[in-house]
Amino acid sequence: AGLVSAAEKASYNVLVMENRPPMEFLENGRIDGMIFLGDIIDAPIGESVTELYKKIAAGNYPYLVINDIYNHDYIPSVSVDNEGGMRSVMEHLYNQGARKFCFAGSVREYVQYHHKVRESVFRQFLQEKGLEYSQDRVVMGRARFDGDPFLRKDYCPYLDPFIETGIQFDALVCANDHIALDVMNSAEAK
Repeated sequence: AGLVSAAEKASYNVLVMENRPPMEFLENGRIDGMIFLGDIIDAPIGESVTELYKKIAAGNYPYLVINDIYNHDYIPSVSVDNEGGMRSVMEHLYNQGARKFCFAGSVREYVQYHHKVRESVFRQFLQEKGLEYSQDRVVMGRARFDGDPFLRKDYCPYLDPFIETGIQFDALVCANDHIALDVMNSAEAK
C-alpha cells in the first residue's frame, strides 16, 4: 500500500493494530505516531473516542484520523468527499432512469459522520428532483460486530421492510460497501 511504501522510504516501520491504540507504546517512545481509521477505533472502556484523541493530543503524540471528520482543533482528520461521491451516485442512477429511490443506512445509535452526510445528500437530491422522499423509504440496519460481513449470507434486514410493505423501488442506495454487500447477499438468498 502507499502508506507502507512511503514509510519504508523514510526508514519507518508500520504496525497495524485493530481497535485500541497502543498507548503503552506511545508512552514508552516505542512508536513515533499513529494513523487511525476513524470509523473502527475503539476507546478504552469508560472513555469516549473523543476523550481518547484528546489524551493523545495532550501527550504531543503525532496522529491523524482518516475516514472521519471531527470539529475539534486537537483532532487532525481527513476524509473522502462524501457529499460529492453520493451526489455522483445519485446523478448516475437518475441518469440511468431510476426514479423510485430507497436508502439503506447504518444503525441510528451508531451513525458515523459520513453516513449522516450520505443520507442528507440522498434526501436533498430527491427534493431537488421533485422525487418522493418518505421515512418508509429509508431503512437503518442493526449493529453487527460478531463476524465477517463479507462471509455472512443470512444477515441482512435491509430488504425485509421493503418486501413486507410492498414498497417498490428501482434504486436502493447504500450508505457503505458493507451494507451493499449485505443487500446483495440477501437478494441472492431470497
